[in-house]
Amino acid sequence: MAALVTIDEALEHLKWPDAATVGTAAVADLQAKLDTAHELVLAYVGQRLDDEGDAWALEVAGWTPDTAPRRVRAAILEMTATLDADRGDVAVPVGDLGELGELPRRVVWLLHRLRDPGIAV
Repeated sequence: MAALVTIDEALEHLKWPDAATVGTAAVADLQAKLDTAHELVLAYVGQRLDDEGDAWALEVAGWTPDTAPRRVRAAILEMTATLDADRGDVAVPVGDLGELGELPRRVVWLLHRLRDPGIAV
């Protein structure tokens, strides 16, 4: 699967300078977080509640940067920002994260209608 969000888009979302200014170590660290964010978001949205025969999971696997819903790309950027901000050294405001094993509420908010189409409007 092609990456749905590029490192340059992640840098812009985080309001960081360009990759050349940031340095290779910081870019590599952010790329690892971006890769993890892709994995988390796509695993979450790929588990559609009404998916019989894995048709939805196959559709998700075929998304490209041009065909993926904008909310999925936004969720990847938000998840990347969360992974970058929460390094375990500061208290996370209550309500920002879900229960253990859940994605942050901001990310779930972006994705819930794709995962449970019964509530889509």
